Amino acid sequence: MSDEKPSENDLRDEFHNLGKNLLDTLRTAWDTPERKRLQSELEAGLADLTSTLRTEATNLSQSEAGQKLRGEVDDLRQRVRTGEVETRLRDELFSVLRQANSELERIRTNWAAAQARPETPAAGDEPEPGEPPVSDTPPEA
Repeated sequence: MSDEKPSENDLRDEFHNLGKNLLDTLRTAWDTPERKRLQSELEAGLADLTSTLRTEATNLSQSEAGQKLRGEVDDLRQRVRTGEVETRLRDELFSVLRQANSELERIRTNWAAAQARPETPAAGDEPEPGEPPVSDTPPEA
């Protein structure tokens, strides 16, 4: 190895060569028969999938279940237009939020009450020898 430091132009040339080599490598890989075969298999598979999905969609739309589904979708669309779905969703969300807030309030109240109690254990609550003491206070975060 030479003790000479590479010049700015040498580094620039090496980066240029690296870029050229990467592009040439990618072009070579892109032109391989394996890549072309895989692409053909993917294209054929996607064409088959598209054809199958079209056929099944047509069959479903003509079936009794498809007609029922179409009716339910039309009904849902009408309920969305009239605001019924929005009102129902708002009511459900309000109920869930009210319940969550109630539970959080209950937990906070219990913790506050536990912290206000004296730390002395009641009779019969003494831990067995070798056991850690039991506390009703929540763990500190």
